[in-house]
Amino acid sequence: MLKRLLMIAAAGAGVLVIAGVVVALAFRGFLATPVEVPAEGMEFSIASGTAFSTVARELENAGVISSAGWFKLQARLSGLAGQVQAGEYRIQPGTLPTELLEQFTSGNVILYSFTIVEGWNRWELMKALK
Repeated sequence: MLKRLLMIAAAGAGVLVIAGVVVALAFRGFLATPVEVPAEGMEFSIASGTAFSTVARELENAGVISSAGWFKLQARLSGLAGQVQAGEYRIQPGTLPTELLEQFTSGNVILYSFTIVEGWNRWELMKALK
């Protein structure tokens, strides 16, 4: 009886180890696969106050990443899930999920230049800003 219980426990432990290896390999594959964006890249906006799970889901729905769950796991393991900054980002082809998360947390947003012409009144300035 004890021998049988030990065999069942060993088989169960073996199944858990194999399952753990499969999950680890799948996660590693996700991290090593570049995001899917057009050759010219794409813009992605994160609104102020947006939860990271929403960002991950939007990226998955847009086909940029293959799994919102893996992306959230990566963010949680790295401790960066709560540090995503609002803004407009340019995602380049070949970007890995780890690099994308780093971009979102560093605030590396698209910067636009704007020149204020001397002599403009406030209405001309507001029109140009629009």
